[in-house]
Amino acid sequence: MKTTSRPTVVTITDRNYVLAVYILIASLRYHRVDCRINVLGVNLSAGEKRLLEQFADTAVIDGETSNSGNAATRKAEAILSARDHDTDFITLLDGDCIVTGDITPYLSPDRPGIMSRLKTPCEDADVFRDHYGAEERQGGVPENILEIWRRDVGERQESAIQNTVIGGNLTIHRDHLGFVERWQTQMREVLPSTDPGMAYDYDSVGYFQMDESVLNSLLAFSHEAPPRLDYLFNQDKEAYVAHLGPGKPRFWELWRFDRLRYHPQIMRILEWARREGHDLPELPWTLRPLNKPFVYLGACAHQLRELARRTTRLMLRDVRRLLAS
Repeated sequence: MKTTSRPTVVTITDRNYVLAVYILIASLRYHRVDCRINVLGVNLSAGEKRLLEQFADTAVIDGETSNSGNAATRKAEAILSARDHDTDFITLLDGDCIVTGDITPYLSPDRPGIMSRLKTPCEDADVFRDHYGAEERQGGVPENILEIWRRDVGERQESAIQNTVIGGNLTIHRDHLGFVERWQTQMREVLPSTDPGMAYDYDSVGYFQMDESVLNSLLAFSHEAPPRLDYLFNQDKEAYVAHLGPGKPRFWELWRFDRLRYHPQIMRILEWARREGHDLPELPWTLRPLNKPFVYLGACAHQLRELARRTTRLMLRDVRRLLAS
């Protein structure tokens, strides 16, 4: 089934991420991606809305005022903002991403379902490293977390997944918007009602990844779970979705060495926006052309600090093992 309808891209921003979402939208338009864009705005000013809506076919949708949780818990709300569009596929992109080329062909998979990146067993082993039982095989979802998900979803008894998927940068067909509504309802039921200040809740065993944990609980145990489709946003070396997060520092604060290759791309996108007559947000020092040498020096210095910290941590671990032997 190949659709002819125009896909919709949705994303989310509060006042802290306007710059990042501006760059994401600009990258989509710079690379001529053929899609509508919906931005779920959380407490944005009129000026911030205008800044985003100046791009063609871009609309800012005010987020529900009743939701006081973290912006990450609004992903289903963002997807559902496009349900009245004449569109078959809706793609949720995290705000701290850019596209590196025309991803239009990858926004419309060849059949209904959910397109999301499946984590490798090594990735899940790292994510859940503190949650496995003493004799439990690592590489999947720990049994104690599966038990929480099984109880809270209350449908299937056996998990339908072996490994989890990433909770952002996903595409879903409109036939499965009922599942998205369930995701939204389930987040309200099992996640904190107030914003913990980050996209993680380390006080929760079953839902420490918040929105992503809830999504995977439903993929594991809900009868409504859509079929998972092959992830297409990382298949084309010339046109893919590049995630500049997660983690800190953010690129508008200090560039990380492993993300530095995207700095020239973003600078070209901003220069394009300027030439096209678009208003630009106030740019931080990391995105001002004259500061390029300092951006690269800062990235190198940060990398050296991280390597020193890692080395010190490993040395201390080895010392503790020697003392304990």
